[in-house]
Parts: sequence; C-alpha cells; structure tokens
Amino acid sequence: MNALNKPAGIRCKHLDEDFRCKIFIKPERPKACAAFTPEPDFCGNNREEAMQILSFLEQSTS
Repeated sequence: MNALNKPAGIRCKHLDEDFRCKIFIKPERPKACAAFTPEPDFCGNNREEAMQILSFLEQSTS
C-alpha cells in the first residue's frame, strides 16, 4: 500500500465527482497529499494522460 494507506489504483475516498479533493484546506488532509508537487512527467497534460503514466509506473515498479 502507498502513503495514503490505500491500494494503488483505488480512488481516494476524499474526491468528489469532479475528482476534486473535499478536504483540501482541512487539517485532516493527509501529509502525503499536502507534500505532493505535480510535475508534467507524472501528470501529463490532462487527467487521462496522468492516469496512463501513473498506471505504467505502478505496473513497472510492482
């Protein structure tokens, strides 16, 4: 499991229907999320590209 204590590929329980964090400015936001800095190499140009990149990385490192 990852730093958020959930399996890779499983949607975060704190995301709304538009994939926005419902606890973004709240103190209970996980430290791993607060420390994450999006980068084009991992996030691509849109959500679809990001998911493809992250899926590839997860498969390559499992």
